[in-house]
Amino acid sequence: MAKNDLSELYVYGSALIARALSIKYLYGDEGLQSVVREMVKRGYDGPLDLEHIKSQRKYPFEYSHLSLEVYRDLFGEEKMLSMARKAFHIMETLGKHVHIPKNPEYLFKNANVLWSSLYAFGYITGEMTGEKEGYLRGKDVCVTPLFCKYITYRFLGMMESINVTNPQIEHTKCQLKGDEISEWYIVWQ
Repeated sequence: MAKNDLSELYVYGSALIARALSIKYLYGDEGLQSVVREMVKRGYDGPLDLEHIKSQRKYPFEYSHLSLEVYRDLFGEEKMLSMARKAFHIMETLGKHVHIPKNPEYLFKNANVLWSSLYAFGYITGEMTGEKEGYLRGKDVCVTPLFCKYITYRFLGMMESINVTNPQIEHTKCQLKGDEISEWYIVWQ
């Protein structure tokens, strides 16, 4: 994939639905509508309500990225990253998330299955390197700096959702910085 060529990237509707439901959960209908209104002002031409988004259909990545930009601009980057971190918990609370066994081995072993249920680009591999540590490695997943930050916090939230104690994440390599792969080192107690 050429750097900054986002036109060939797609997300599944499930990623858009999860983001919209997370915004609605945190800010109510008015918060979600304010994001949608701003997206339309910025040129969004996709489905405008949750009923019209199909979970298994592919949508342009630009839809997903625009929603992140708008969320950041309306609520601040810290709140956007907090939402990313809480997304797994929110979806589980709403009963909208596929049940994920509460063990890290499962998450690391099935990292790409979880990734590819949301994103139709790139891939993730997981490797546990100790009893309470491991790496997630991705190819063509950090496609913009904002999305890279967002998924880093999603990975941290994923670990928190399975109730490991004090997970910490370090983004050790990034394709956006010229590395061959993107990599995250995760450790917990």
